[in-house]
Amino acid sequence: MAQTLQILNGLKVLHVASLAARENWLEKALREAPVKLKFHEVHGSFEGMKALQSEAFDVVLLSIRPLKSSLDFIDGCRTSGVTVPMMILGRKKDSDIMTQCCERGGNGIISLENTTISDLLWQIFFAVQSSRQSAQNAELRNRLEQETLRKSEENDLFIANQRSMLREEYPNAAPTHSLESRYLELLKHSIPLGISRSTQETKEFLPLLIKEKISAAELFHMHLNALERILKTPGRKSSLHLMNRANMLVNQLMIALTDHYRQDAENAQTQSSAFNDFASNGEVY
Repeated sequence: MAQTLQILNGLKVLHVASLAARENWLEKALREAPVKLKFHEVHGSFEGMKALQSEAFDVVLLSIRPLKSSLDFIDGCRTSGVTVPMMILGRKKDSDIMTQCCERGGNGIISLENTTISDLLWQIFFAVQSSRQSAQNAELRNRLEQETLRKSEENDLFIANQRSMLREEYPNAAPTHSLESRYLELLKHSIPLGISRSTQETKEFLPLLIKEKISAAELFHMHLNALERILKTPGRKSSLHLMNRANMLVNQLMIALTDHYRQDAENAQTQSSAFNDFASNGEVY
């Protein structure tokens, strides 16, 4: 027996049969298989549902007759949230039944005609592996969705806290709509390129801020609005990476803007002092 099939050791198999179509050979065949399976058999759909509600099984084999009853059993189980792999035991291959089985969430039909115990084990193996892989994928998707939701909530809280701080320190700071779209595009461009490769665009944006007499607080208000929009964009990079790049841009602009206003203030003070000195010498009448 192939080493791969050894993972079937201890597998719990539920066989749901009807009294008229009881597969007497099945339990004996599985007990003689080179892997140790835990076999349990019940008769009728009602007993099958009871067994699935009271105990966990790894795979379900169905030989409820007529075959439509096996299909209905699969349909009922899937509707109630039972995800264990289920296969129908049929005498011959039937493509129509196979299609209906798969459409209802089953894992196919095992044709007993010319099927060896090895064939049966391999089909059980593939059904179980497929089911486990699907469960792992669903769990991974759920974890990713939960992580995305958690990060989104953290981002919203961060933006809200920053806005609250801004309102407390600078209650008169207000958004400047005329430049917000320009800043948003600048921020979008600087995030993938990095601040060193978007320096020219940053330098070109600074005079616009100065022309509109935008304060550092108003610039930060504009920054938070743009950052919030980008953080909510589907398919974005990690929030940490994005905010690090965004902080580099706004810090560079705020430093340059503050330095410009400081130099303006110093120049104005120097001119005022020179005028006062000139006036004190009596040369202004």
